[in-house]
Amino acid sequence: MVIRNIYRGLPAFLAVALLILTGCNGSSGIGGMGTLNLSISDTPVDGATSVLITFTGIEIQPGGGDQQDQAEGSSSEDSNASGGTGSDDDQGDNDSGGDQDQQGGMGGNDGMDNGDDGSGNNDMGSNTKPLEFNFPSPQQIDLLKQQGGNSASLLSGVSLPAGDYAWIRLKLATTDCCTIMLSDGSVHPLIIPSDDETGLKLVHGFTVAAGGAVNFTIDFDLRHSIILADGNYILKPVLRITNNVETGQIHGVVGNTLMIGTVAITDPTCKPAAYLYAGDNVTPVDINPVSSVQPVTTATVSLDNDTGQYVYTAAFLAPGDYTVALTCAAGDNPVTVDALIFTATKNATVTADMATEVDFP
Repeated sequence: MVIRNIYRGLPAFLAVALLILTGCNGSSGIGGMGTLNLSISDTPVDGATSVLITFTGIEIQPGGGDQQDQAEGSSSEDSNASGGTGSDDDQGDNDSGGDQDQQGGMGGNDGMDNGDDGSGNNDMGSNTKPLEFNFPSPQQIDLLKQQGGNSASLLSGVSLPAGDYAWIRLKLATTDCCTIMLSDGSVHPLIIPSDDETGLKLVHGFTVAAGGAVNFTIDFDLRHSIILADGNYILKPVLRITNNVETGQIHGVVGNTLMIGTVAITDPTCKPAAYLYAGDNVTPVDINPVSSVQPVTTATVSLDNDTGQYVYTAAFLAPGDYTVALTCAAGDNPVTVDALIFTATKNATVTADMATEVDFP
């Protein structure tokens, strides 16, 4: 099975990689309400046919809350290159081009303590407890269906007091949380490390403006996140979060005669993927725990049966310059430095709310 060759061994380092959304953990605003929409997407993994994660709710910490609790996420890395940057007062609908799968989403204010003092103002600074959004029933999402710009809604149209927020936690089911199905049909539990059992915490601030709406997408990078150790599949989540109205995408067509090194893209041993790096003219490297150069994201290159060509889409990208290269990614072990063979690179510029085409004929 391909995945057993990809993810063997414990990682020397795999942390939750986070994007700065904008807004700091500063003073909270007072008065007015805004709207939050939160979706989840996926950077795929080779050798699996489904990755099921069961969520039970969301916690959102207002700014000025429990600093000790905020410090729990201090091991997380901020990475400007890992996704789109948000704006303190961005408003608007999901303009990223991704389809919104609304099943599993929850709207409204159920379970939310918004700290209203009865005067019409929302004194968020006096409320140090996270706002709780518990789903009426657990929501199971197949991350492998959330690729190429697709996303599943976790929160939709939720009202929040205007002001600053410090972190978001995705609450997971305490039993039978996560499973992976391999291409041979076998199903295995995904073990969550003990420090993530209470949920997946994304630490960094964002701001909800009075009367405004913010639309975020959380991208699970499964190629970084799933490893096989001592016969067990382990989920060490690597996440990035983006403000949808501040992101674009790169997509392209790949010729069916393309050679990646000496291997044809049509060769069954080639599991083609596009690797994207921040900046122009980057020399591509594999996913590994030691290099200062890492792909921002990856995208599966799949056959389009209608055209006979191959296609790929990398969505929810921050505006800026990128380097794109293709590889047969099945041999990329995220916990070791591997000598992958890449195609010649191509440069691309991403603009918010736009799709940039980068073909490999």
